[in-house]
Amino acid sequence: MNDDIITAARLNHMAGAPSAWETVEELNVPCGITIPWIAEGTIWGIKVRRAAGEQRYQQVSGGNIRGCLYLADRILPRTPLIITEGEFDALTAWQAGWGIASAVAIGSASHAGIDRRWYGRLLVAPSHSGMYRFRRSGHGRGGTVDGNFRRGAVGTGANGKGHE
Repeated sequence: MNDDIITAARLNHMAGAPSAWETVEELNVPCGITIPWIAEGTIWGIKVRRAAGEQRYQQVSGGNIRGCLYLADRILPRTPLIITEGEFDALTAWQAGWGIASAVAIGSASHAGIDRRWYGRLLVAPSHSGMYRFRRSGHGRGGTVDGNFRRGAVGTGANGKGHE
């Protein structure tokens, strides 16, 4: 991921052991890469990608990202929209499609439902191009964009239930 994307996404790093937590302004924050979910000028939540451990992604207490769209404010009108499960997939798609496509993430397969408040954001994608999803290969070697994901079929996964 290039520096422009890292800066625009406001990614940061909380130094420490993979299982450690730090206190920042009265918030307990897991050590790892911090991923703020910012939309409409509000921080909806902060997820942290840990380097190791059973639970690789953790959320800072007090956030509410369920049903939210990561990078919702970055949707460009009249460009194809790629919907991913994970934040890093969305960031990778955003970088690859810079200026010609937008990307958002739902954050987890268990968050497959998108809250109605975000529907207006989804409608700025052109109707002739539909929406697309980024499908991971499952082998840690990247993925492909699936054009069979049609407007109106909001969700993730091949079976529509949030599973690849």
